Amino acid sequence: MLRPIGYLAALLAVTGCTSLDYNAVPVGRFEGSALVVWVGPGDEDTSGDGKFLYVPRTGDELEFFRDASAEASTGNEVIRPGPFYTNGGSIPRFVQNIRGFNAWAFGPAYIIHDWLFVVRKCANDGDPDALSQPIARMEFRETGLIMAETIKTVSAQYDLAPETGQAGSIIAPVTLGPISRALWEQTGACPAQQVAPEHLAIVDEINGVRFDAIIVAPDDGPSKLETLAAPKPSYVIVGTIDFAGR
Repeated sequence: MLRPIGYLAALLAVTGCTSLDYNAVPVGRFEGSALVVWVGPGDEDTSGDGKFLYVPRTGDELEFFRDASAEASTGNEVIRPGPFYTNGGSIPRFVQNIRGFNAWAFGPAYIIHDWLFVVRKCANDGDPDALSQPIARMEFRETGLIMAETIKTVSAQYDLAPETGQAGSIIAPVTLGPISRALWEQTGACPAQQVAPEHLAIVDEINGVRFDAIIVAPDDGPSKLETLAAPKPSYVIVGTIDFAGR
Protein backbone atom coordinates (compact mmCIF):
# COMPACT_ATOMS: atom_id res chain seq x y z
CA MET A 1 0.00 0.00 0.00
CA LEU A 2 1.25 3.50 -0.82
CA ARG A 3 1.94 5.78 2.13
CA PRO A 4 -0.09 9.05 2.04
CA ILE A 5 2.70 11.12 0.52
CA GLY A 6 3.42 8.42 -2.07
CA TYR A 7 -0.24 8.24 -2.99
CA LEU A 8 -0.41 12.00 -3.30
CA ALA A 9 2.65 12.11 -5.54
CA ALA A 10 1.15 9.52 -7.86
CA LEU A 11 -2.20 11.31 -7.91
CA LEU A 12 -0.84 14.78 -8.60
CA ALA A 13 1.55 13.50 -11.26
CA VAL A 14 -1.45 12.62 -13.40
CA THR A 15 -2.36 16.30 -13.83
CA GLY A 16 1.00 17.89 -13.10
CA CYS A 17 4.42 18.17 -14.65
CA THR A 18 7.50 16.40 -13.29
CA SER A 19 10.17 17.96 -15.51
CA LEU A 20 11.49 20.18 -12.71
CA ASP A 21 14.52 18.84 -10.82
CA TYR A 22 13.67 20.03 -7.32
CA ASN A 23 16.95 18.87 -5.80
CA ALA A 24 19.01 20.89 -8.30
CA VAL A 25 17.29 24.21 -7.55
CA PRO A 26 19.31 26.55 -5.31
CA VAL A 27 18.23 28.01 -1.98
CA GLY A 28 17.76 31.79 -1.93
CA ARG A 29 17.09 34.20 0.93
CA PHE A 30 13.98 35.81 2.39
CA GLU A 31 14.10 39.16 4.13
CA GLY A 32 11.43 41.32 5.74
CA SER A 33 8.11 39.93 6.90
CA ALA A 34 4.86 38.64 5.46
CA LEU A 35 1.73 40.09 7.05
CA VAL A 36 -1.65 38.80 5.94
CA VAL A 37 -5.14 40.07 6.72
CA TRP A 38 -8.28 37.95 6.39
CA VAL A 39 -10.83 39.66 4.13
CA GLY A 40 -13.22 36.85 3.21
CA PRO A 41 -13.94 33.11 3.38
CA GLY A 42 -12.95 32.39 -0.21
CA ASP A 43 -16.05 30.27 -0.71
CA GLU A 44 -15.63 30.47 -4.47
CA ASP A 45 -12.41 28.47 -4.28
CA THR A 46 -12.08 24.70 -4.08
CA SER A 47 -8.46 25.05 -2.97
CA GLY A 48 -6.47 27.38 -0.76
CA ASP A 49 -7.77 28.49 2.60
CA GLY A 50 -9.86 31.65 2.38
CA LYS A 51 -9.22 35.07 0.88
CA PHE A 52 -6.41 37.08 2.39
CA LEU A 53 -4.74 40.41 1.69
CA TYR A 54 -0.96 40.50 1.75
CA VAL A 55 0.14 43.83 3.27
CA PRO A 56 3.70 45.03 2.57
CA ARG A 57 4.89 47.07 5.53
CA THR A 58 7.04 50.04 4.58
CA GLY A 59 10.68 49.27 5.30
CA ASP A 60 9.90 45.64 6.15
CA GLU A 61 8.43 44.33 2.90
CA LEU A 62 8.73 40.64 2.12
CA GLU A 63 11.58 40.17 -0.35
CA PHE A 64 12.94 37.03 -1.96
CA PHE A 65 16.55 37.20 -3.10
CA ARG A 66 17.37 34.49 -5.60
CA ASP A 67 20.73 32.78 -5.48
CA ALA A 68 23.37 33.87 -8.02
CA SER A 69 23.19 30.40 -9.58
CA ALA A 70 19.41 30.58 -10.12
CA GLU A 71 18.04 30.77 -13.66
CA ALA A 72 16.69 34.27 -13.07
CA SER A 73 15.52 36.34 -16.02
CA THR A 74 16.59 39.97 -16.22
CA GLY A 75 15.08 42.05 -13.43
CA ASN A 76 13.70 39.02 -11.58
CA GLU A 77 16.68 38.41 -9.31
CA VAL A 78 14.64 39.85 -6.43
CA ILE A 79 10.87 39.42 -6.05
CA ARG A 80 9.07 42.02 -3.92
CA PRO A 81 5.24 41.71 -3.91
CA GLY A 82 2.89 44.67 -3.67
CA PRO A 83 -0.47 44.47 -1.86
CA PHE A 84 -2.65 41.77 -3.40
CA TYR A 85 -5.16 39.01 -2.66
CA THR A 86 -3.96 35.48 -1.96
CA ASN A 87 -5.49 32.24 -0.73
CA GLY A 88 -2.22 30.67 0.32
CA GLY A 89 -1.23 27.54 -1.56
CA SER A 90 -3.79 26.28 -4.08
CA ILE A 91 -3.74 22.84 -2.54
CA PRO A 92 -6.84 20.62 -3.08
CA ARG A 93 -8.80 20.54 0.12
CA PHE A 94 -8.99 16.73 0.21
CA VAL A 95 -5.22 16.47 0.79
CA GLN A 96 -4.70 19.45 3.09
CA ASN A 97 -4.69 17.18 6.15
CA ILE A 98 -1.39 15.61 4.98
CA ARG A 99 1.66 17.15 6.61
CA GLY A 100 3.26 19.80 4.41
CA PHE A 101 0.23 20.10 2.14
CA ASN A 102 -1.94 22.61 3.96
CA ALA A 103 -2.50 25.97 2.31
CA TRP A 104 -0.01 27.84 4.51
CA ALA A 105 2.71 25.25 5.11
CA PHE A 106 5.10 27.36 3.00
CA GLY A 107 3.29 30.69 3.38
CA PRO A 108 5.96 33.14 2.10
CA ALA A 109 6.67 30.87 -0.87
CA TYR A 110 3.00 30.87 -1.83
CA ILE A 111 2.81 34.65 -1.50
CA ILE A 112 5.73 35.09 -3.90
CA HIS A 113 4.27 32.58 -6.37
CA ASP A 114 0.79 34.11 -6.29
CA TRP A 115 2.24 37.57 -6.91
CA LEU A 116 3.87 36.37 -10.13
CA PHE A 117 0.47 35.35 -11.47
CA VAL A 118 -1.27 38.53 -10.34
CA VAL A 119 1.22 40.62 -12.31
CA ARG A 120 1.10 38.33 -15.33
CA LYS A 121 -2.71 38.29 -15.54
CA CYS A 122 -2.82 42.09 -15.55
CA ALA A 123 0.01 42.24 -18.09
CA ASN A 124 -2.03 39.91 -20.31
CA ASP A 125 -4.80 42.52 -20.20
CA GLY A 126 -2.45 45.37 -21.09
CA ASP A 127 -2.32 47.02 -17.66
CA PRO A 128 0.55 49.53 -17.92
CA ASP A 129 1.73 49.09 -14.32
CA ALA A 130 1.97 45.32 -14.78
CA LEU A 131 3.63 45.62 -18.18
CA SER A 132 6.36 47.78 -16.64
CA GLN A 133 7.39 44.97 -14.28
CA PRO A 134 10.04 42.37 -15.25
CA ILE A 135 7.62 39.63 -14.18
CA ALA A 136 5.52 40.45 -17.25
CA ARG A 137 8.38 39.18 -19.44
CA MET A 138 9.01 36.05 -17.39
CA GLU A 139 8.63 32.65 -19.07
CA PHE A 140 6.15 30.26 -17.49
CA ARG A 141 8.82 27.67 -16.60
CA GLU A 142 10.54 30.20 -14.34
CA THR A 143 7.47 30.33 -12.08
CA GLY A 144 8.04 26.66 -11.21
CA LEU A 145 11.71 27.28 -10.51
CA ILE A 146 10.76 30.14 -8.18
CA MET A 147 8.20 27.93 -6.45
CA ALA A 148 10.91 25.34 -5.80
CA GLU A 149 13.47 27.96 -4.71
CA THR A 150 11.10 29.64 -2.27
CA ILE A 151 9.87 26.38 -0.72
CA LYS A 152 13.44 25.18 -0.22
CA THR A 153 14.35 28.56 1.24
CA VAL A 154 11.46 28.57 3.73
CA SER A 155 12.40 25.02 4.72
CA ALA A 156 16.04 26.06 5.25
CA GLN A 157 15.48 29.38 7.01
CA TYR A 158 12.84 27.94 9.36
CA ASP A 159 14.48 24.52 9.71
CA LEU A 160 11.24 22.71 8.90
CA ALA A 161 10.81 19.03 9.65
CA PRO A 162 11.99 16.74 6.80
CA GLU A 163 8.46 15.39 6.34
CA THR A 164 7.17 18.90 5.71
CA GLY A 165 10.02 19.87 3.41
CA GLN A 166 9.52 16.69 1.39
CA ALA A 167 6.15 18.02 0.24
CA GLY A 168 7.92 20.74 -1.73
CA SER A 169 9.45 18.20 -4.10
CA ILE A 170 5.91 17.30 -5.15
CA ILE A 171 4.24 20.71 -5.02
CA ALA A 172 6.80 22.64 -7.08
CA PRO A 173 6.73 20.42 -10.20
CA VAL A 174 2.93 20.31 -10.12
CA THR A 175 2.83 24.11 -10.44
CA LEU A 176 4.20 23.66 -13.96
CA GLY A 177 1.17 21.63 -14.97
CA PRO A 178 -1.59 22.57 -17.43
CA ILE A 179 -3.84 24.21 -14.84
CA SER A 180 -1.14 26.70 -13.83
CA ARG A 181 -0.19 27.33 -17.45
CA ALA A 182 -3.80 28.17 -18.29
CA LEU A 183 -3.86 30.69 -15.41
CA TRP A 184 -0.55 32.17 -16.60
CA GLU A 185 -2.03 32.77 -20.06
CA GLN A 186 -5.48 33.85 -18.84
CA THR A 187 -6.98 37.08 -20.11
CA GLY A 188 -9.82 39.17 -18.70
CA ALA A 189 -8.77 38.38 -15.12
CA CYS A 190 -7.08 41.65 -14.20
CA PRO A 191 -10.16 43.38 -12.69
CA ALA A 192 -10.48 40.60 -10.13
CA GLN A 193 -6.86 41.14 -9.09
CA GLN A 194 -7.37 44.82 -8.24
CA VAL A 195 -7.36 45.52 -4.50
CA ALA A 196 -10.61 47.20 -3.43
CA PRO A 197 -10.40 50.75 -1.98
CA GLU A 198 -11.54 49.60 1.46
CA HIS A 199 -8.72 47.05 1.50
CA LEU A 200 -6.15 49.57 0.29
CA ALA A 201 -7.23 51.60 3.32
CA ILE A 202 -6.11 48.66 5.47
CA VAL A 203 -2.70 48.84 3.86
CA ASP A 204 -2.55 52.57 4.60
CA GLU A 205 -3.63 52.15 8.20
CA ILE A 206 -1.13 49.39 8.94
CA ASN A 207 1.61 51.55 7.45
CA GLY A 208 0.44 54.65 9.34
CA VAL A 209 -0.06 56.57 6.11
CA ARG A 210 -1.42 60.10 6.38
CA PHE A 211 -2.57 62.22 3.52
CA ASP A 212 -3.36 65.87 2.79
CA ALA A 213 -6.88 67.02 2.05
CA ILE A 214 -8.21 70.40 0.99
CA ILE A 215 -10.79 71.63 3.49
CA VAL A 216 -13.17 74.34 2.21
CA ALA A 217 -14.59 76.62 4.89
CA PRO A 218 -18.42 76.64 5.20
CA ASP A 219 -18.55 80.37 4.36
CA ASP A 220 -16.67 79.76 1.11
CA GLY A 221 -13.67 81.50 2.59
CA PRO A 222 -10.08 80.49 1.94
CA SER A 223 -9.50 76.76 1.88
CA LYS A 224 -6.91 75.18 4.10
CA LEU A 225 -4.73 72.09 3.91
CA GLU A 226 -5.07 69.49 6.65
CA THR A 227 -3.24 66.23 7.20
CA LEU A 228 -5.69 63.43 7.82
CA ALA A 229 -5.25 59.86 8.97
CA ALA A 230 -6.28 57.08 6.62
CA PRO A 231 -9.78 55.61 7.16
CA LYS A 232 -9.94 52.98 9.88
CA PRO A 233 -11.65 49.89 8.48
CA SER A 234 -12.36 46.82 10.58
CA TYR A 235 -9.96 43.95 9.94
CA VAL A 236 -8.11 41.08 11.57
CA ILE A 237 -4.39 40.42 11.14
CA VAL A 238 -4.16 36.67 10.76
CA GLY A 239 -0.44 36.38 11.22
CA THR A 240 3.02 37.69 10.47
CA ILE A 241 6.01 35.64 9.35
CA ASP A 242 9.22 37.50 10.14
CA PHE A 243 12.59 36.65 8.61
CA ALA A 244 14.63 39.01 10.77
CA GLY A 245 17.79 37.25 11.90
CA ARG A 246 17.13 34.10 9.88
